[in-house]
Amino acid sequence: MPSVFFFFSIHEPIMLRHYSVLDLGQNSLYEDDERNCARISSLAKNCYLPTLELLQDKIRQTSGRFRFACHVSVPALQLFQQYTPEVVERLQALAATGSVEFVAGAAHSLAFLYSREEFSRQLDAYGMLTQKLFNKKPTAFCSTEMIYNNDFGAFLHSKGYKSMLCEGTDHVLGWRSPNFLYRAESAPEMTLFLRNRRLSRDLSLRFRDKSWDQWPLTADKYAGWCSTAAKD
Repeated sequence: MPSVFFFFSIHEPIMLRHYSVLDLGQNSLYEDDERNCARISSLAKNCYLPTLELLQDKIRQTSGRFRFACHVSVPALQLFQQYTPEVVERLQALAATGSVEFVAGAAHSLAFLYSREEFSRQLDAYGMLTQKLFNKKPTAFCSTEMIYNNDFGAFLHSKGYKSMLCEGTDHVLGWRSPNFLYRAESAPEMTLFLRNRRLSRDLSLRFRDKSWDQWPLTADKYAGWCSTAAKD
């Protein structure tokens, strides 16, 4: 049976309060603590805690054979630490299973395209935070919108990263399938995992849709799929 690589991404923006010209020079409180607390508390209760518990159960039920990768952005981790530490504890419990690969990222940042120094600072900050919380420094990276170029791959490899998650873009792949591992041309030791766009779209939009003519969704339907076969 084909293997499916699951990657989950958690990102939450920090809400800013209304700041008028009358506040200039009076205070430097930019974040809306009340809105941040209410929003993150609600998401933790209704989304994150139930989902993380479900993933923990799947790992336990399969004796660790169920594995996945996960990226949690720095703003999300900071909000969880401040308002819902129970989410951080649940993430730490998942990390302790050894079945979860925490992937580095830069929270929708495009700093690499403008300043290698700033991007390097962001990488180091993320590495230190995940090392502190999960006792492991990430060796995989997922960029904003899964963008990639050869310079990007070489830079990440020079920073100690071993793999990168990228978009399985049709016009780049051509006849090739996203269901294989690839190597970065500029850093042959760097492994590239490509997103199967069609499978990801079907999982997010049609997984529970029994009226869909392809339901139920199974991995074997996508095993031989390549980009030239995707017309939708």
